[in-house]
Amino acid sequence: MLVRQLRRLSVCDFSAGVLASAARLLSYYIHCGALLGSVAKLDRVPVSLTSHARSWIPGSQFGVVAGPEPQLVKVGGGTLTGPEYDTRLLVARGQLQSDWVTGTLAPDWKVQGVEEADLPAESPRWWGTGKLIEFAAHIPDLSVLYQLVASVRREWCHWCGMELIGDRCGFCGRRSPRTRATPFLPASRPGMTARAVRPCAARLRAVRSCAARLRTVRPRTVRLRTVRPVPSAADSASRPVRSPHVP
Repeated sequence: MLVRQLRRLSVCDFSAGVLASAARLLSYYIHCGALLGSVAKLDRVPVSLTSHARSWIPGSQFGVVAGPEPQLVKVGGGTLTGPEYDTRLLVARGQLQSDWVTGTLAPDWKVQGVEEADLPAESPRWWGTGKLIEFAAHIPDLSVLYQLVASVRREWCHWCGMELIGDRCGFCGRRSPRTRATPFLPASRPGMTARAVRPCAARLRAVRSCAARLRTVRPRTVRLRTVRPVPSAADSASRPVRSPHVP
């Protein structure tokens, strides 16, 4: 789903660095989870001892949300907190037969529609069981996705020179020294374009090039003066003693 959203944003006026960094931002707006028949081998979210014990009861089912915040409830004993904005639900069915996702979860989350998809091959291993129905609530509107990415302040990576949003470059992985406390800061000037800050990136590349040349300079050879050894006590005893000069 995240790849699908990035592919739709690739037709907009975002640079490659912004699209790579937007993957972390958009992941906060995807509620992904699954309906599981057992949580005995689930290690992706915290599982209580009571939930482990209930997994051995035949017919038990659990609703699990892995992100953006982990949640786990027993079907019929609680509800999962969903997104507070308009979403569309993507459903991938495994070996579990149930209509809880489309009949109960979708109305509770007030999704705009439900779409079926094939279950990924690695999903049973990821969730710890093959009896599952995977789901993901995502933002379907391209204009909303565009506003989410465009509202974040853009910067240039101090290492590779690529444009980025957030606190980490999507290409080299270096962290931005300015946005470590707040990963996604709002844009200070929404109308600012990449051309306005391009000279700053050019100066950073010049500094890195100069530093690379300095590292290749051969160190200067330092000549040390020869120090005469101090005579030992044995050498002094073996020398003949000169008689004092008598006028």
